[in-house]
Amino acid sequence: MNRRDFITATGAIGAAVLSSKTFAQDNPQQAEADVHSFGRVITLAQERAKSPDNPEQYRFGGIFSDLTYDQYRGIRFRREADPIHAANANSQFGLDLLPPGFFYKDRVRIHLVKGGKAEEIAFDPGAFDFDPNLFDAAKLEFPDDVRQGLGWSGFRLRYAINSPDYMDEFAVFQGASYFRAIARDTLYGLSARGLALGTGGPGGEEFPRFTQFWIYQPEANDRSIRLEALLESPSLTGAYAMEIIPGAETVFLIKASLFPRKDIEHYGIAPLTSMYFFSPSRRAAINDYRNAVHDNDGLAMYTGGEARLWRPLCNPRDLQFSAFIDDNPKGFGLLQRARAFDNFQDAEARYDKRPSAWVTPRGKWDEGSVSLVEIPVTNEFNDNIIAFWSPTEPLKAGQRHDFAYDLTWSQAGPEFSGRARIVGTRSGAAVNNPERFTFTVDFAMPEGSAPLDPDTLKLATNASAGEIHAVHLVRLPEGGRLRAAFDYQPKSNTMAELQLRLTDTNGVPVAESWFYRWVPL
Repeated sequence: MNRRDFITATGAIGAAVLSSKTFAQDNPQQAEADVHSFGRVITLAQERAKSPDNPEQYRFGGIFSDLTYDQYRGIRFRREADPIHAANANSQFGLDLLPPGFFYKDRVRIHLVKGGKAEEIAFDPGAFDFDPNLFDAAKLEFPDDVRQGLGWSGFRLRYAINSPDYMDEFAVFQGASYFRAIARDTLYGLSARGLALGTGGPGGEEFPRFTQFWIYQPEANDRSIRLEALLESPSLTGAYAMEIIPGAETVFLIKASLFPRKDIEHYGIAPLTSMYFFSPSRRAAINDYRNAVHDNDGLAMYTGGEARLWRPLCNPRDLQFSAFIDDNPKGFGLLQRARAFDNFQDAEARYDKRPSAWVTPRGKWDEGSVSLVEIPVTNEFNDNIIAFWSPTEPLKAGQRHDFAYDLTWSQAGPEFSGRARIVGTRSGAAVNNPERFTFTVDFAMPEGSAPLDPDTLKLATNASAGEIHAVHLVRLPEGGRLRAAFDYQPKSNTMAELQLRLTDTNGVPVAESWFYRWVPL
């Protein structure tokens, strides 16, 4: 399956604050019997955690049996069947319901909440158009036994983020606990998840599922849309509440309550999943006409100690795991800083338009680490990058664990006020010494800031193995950017951690710090 085609098929800057109505009633005892609330979802998750996981899967029948990839793409939701517009034709939001089949086998129940009442949206195959070139019209019949075995696999949300004349698809929830979103002038790229369990750990990975959703009917002038979800997995259950504000940045305000069935040590909060194949930072042995292929090019971190870190992503020879220890992080994310078409030269995939995603914790997250998993790939059709917050404290069985954070989808991610950002990393064989490799790291100041003067700066480098030579800093001829450059002499066949810091004469950082893992080919 071509991942890029599949994304296409299923496919006001948010300085937002939580409204009292959004996450009201998160105490189960406050939920009234006849009014839906987040407290009801929390109670449901808490009760489900007392019993073993009982996953429901569809019984595929009729034309939904054994769908091919092309056939699944040929099933399209009819916009006139939109349940949000059926309830309020003046709503600025739209809802597309997604069909079961192909590899979407888990039952997903979707409710619409109107006036405090939650009503499940019954599955209706009549809500879809079936491509006549792929389906026999004579077989498009759905007897009761077939309907009863089927249901929705997820949904899309719509809002006019690019033009007032068209309701763009801006978010999709489908498959396990995965969801993606876009902001203005971006295209689908990386994904988020409700929770990561065992990712990169010794015991294998477990994939929790969003099994039920409650979508609140938006009023005509609402600028945001609210939803809640039940998370289920063999190891735990969870209740999630989200308020989503689409626009120039699309912001998710997320609150989660988790109920483990057993103690869990290896888990990830706010996980992000992306694809990185190659870029100028390391493209040896890549025979490709394009300059780069990736959804995101780096992991950015804003630590509890207010350090700004940048780690270029890697397509390693072997699976590798990195952990950046922190206490109460201020933010992290997978960003796409290569924003020009010429960075990629791909007129079909348009990697220059893939969004960045940034996580901003709310409340105390205490000690832990930003974890990064990088998996080797030989093409661009599989996600191979996972980043998440890994708390030091385990999830304890029988206890409630709460987390809250904002997830912002945008073009290039947040500006770090007053500090230069790393906008490019390149490496290749040194011109005068075949045993060395030349690295360049480019810095750019935030828009409107005065350019940096290389004569007033200090450049410090470090390597955990091997040697660094010929360190220097120059101003590039265009754009007011600075370039740090050095030659690296590896130590035999040894992996190494390289670091670079740019400071003023007093040692105060003026830019993000650069972290790079050198892995022999």
